[in-house]
Amino acid sequence: MSANAEQNGALEAIPDAAHFAAPQCHNCGADLHTPFCPQCGQKRVERVGSWQLGQEVWNKFKWFDATVVVSARRLLRRPGMVAREYVFGARKRHLNPIKLLLVGIGFLVLIVQRGNYLASANAPISSAMTIVQAWANLSFSLSVVAIVLATWLFYRRYGGFNLYEHLMLACTIQFVVVVVSVLTKLPTLVWTDAVFLSRHRFVSSWLLDAVGVLVFCIACRQFFVIDPRRGWKRLLVASAFFIACKWILVRVYALVLIRIVL
Repeated sequence: MSANAEQNGALEAIPDAAHFAAPQCHNCGADLHTPFCPQCGQKRVERVGSWQLGQEVWNKFKWFDATVVVSARRLLRRPGMVAREYVFGARKRHLNPIKLLLVGIGFLVLIVQRGNYLASANAPISSAMTIVQAWANLSFSLSVVAIVLATWLFYRRYGGFNLYEHLMLACTIQFVVVVVSVLTKLPTLVWTDAVFLSRHRFVSSWLLDAVGVLVFCIACRQFFVIDPRRGWKRLLVASAFFIACKWILVRVYALVLIRIVL
């Protein structure tokens, strides 16, 4: 079988029980008749579900190791395809998207704190922003919820993916956005002028929204194997729905934070 034929067959596959029961390593493609692959060493995998997801996150949770850098580089180049390969069983080749997202959020929170990104010369405002910063970690999950809602509503019949597999895609997309956010905030570690920080917050918010939509479209096209010529309308509507959901969730969360601060 040619490489193109194998690739086309993988794109047309469905992550069902028959796929994971096949005597084949889903990481490297070698024949698999034992619990561990004799070629790459990956353990026989199961479909992503609540038990499997929780067990894998618990067993593999580390804040940082060398494989994070390698996985992050692959993911930035092909976010949707990496998420798809992970869902179909390439667990040794790619890190868990939730783990990557947590590492990215950790770096982002560190930079925000180091650069006094939410600080203010006004003491009451600065005190309020300290409370906001303490609750900011939860805000990163809002985009993940919005992405899952959008992909589940518009693409749940594409490829036979379950809700947990949609969550893997959402974490992958959000990780890319978090990495871009980290890169854009690096200058704030050097330039701490209040005027610069105020302008930076305004510009970066619009930039990250644009990046989020772009990554959403690219990742969904790769993950669900969408033909741009025929599926661009649905993808456009799904992107608009994602932005609307995110906007509503952020506004509701902001109202909750205001009540907490007051």
